[in-house]
Amino acid sequence: MFESVRKISQILIKILKVSRLALATTSLDEILLFPLYGVSKDWSPIKSVEKSFFTKYPGYITSIDADMQDKDILESNMNTILNNTDSKLIEKSFDKSFLGDPDDQNLFAKLTRGEIQQFRIWENSSHLAFLTPFPNIEYASVVIPRKHLSSNILSLDKQNFNDLMAAVYTVINEVLLKALNIKRVGIIFEGMEIDYAHVKLYPIDSKNDIINNKTAKYWEKYPGFVTTLKSVKISPTESLNFLHEQLSNCFD
Repeated sequence: MFESVRKISQILIKILKVSRLALATTSLDEILLFPLYGVSKDWSPIKSVEKSFFTKYPGYITSIDADMQDKDILESNMNTILNNTDSKLIEKSFDKSFLGDPDDQNLFAKLTRGEIQQFRIWENSSHLAFLTPFPNIEYASVVIPRKHLSSNILSLDKQNFNDLMAAVYTVINEVLLKALNIKRVGIIFEGMEIDYAHVKLYPIDSKNDIINNKTAKYWEKYPGFVTTLKSVKISPTESLNFLHEQLSNCFD
């Protein structure tokens, strides 16, 4: 599924003349790709100034962060996950292997090496997952590789991409769904805050699944976040017809 999306994204980048795309989904029945207009080919951080926190699933996911969560809550949430899965993780003995320059000062490189406080919930020899300290919903998590890859996930080579997706699949199915007794997890690829490959995961409690009648603002340029909340419907335009034609030609 995601390998096909990766291939389509590479076609879209050429057609739309953008440097990268973001991805968001709350169900594999629909995967959204967002052209990041206004983003330079040379990476520089772009972060939304907005803050957002939901006490329950609002019917969509967004990459807008909340303020830093209390560390006691993060530790409690981490223990809830660890105690309800087969994890053998213990903070003092988790694997601190980093498959790259030991002096790499990227935040996620330092986190992998165990140099900063973290709330790790899963790991294997090549990837790891942790609770984000800025969750916009409880148990929001991040999956990263142990090596420093580009944050432009959809541009990764096939092997690195598929390895990352395998780790994401494991964290969703063997950790979050199992520990939290839920049916779905939202996924976002974005990568404009930290230039290191990472996938954001948002637990979705089906008991709170609702039909949301809100609409998202339409942005001409990337605003520092993405969301699965839909904007107003537009009529087919010349540009949409052109895009449809170009994509159709690629698959003829």
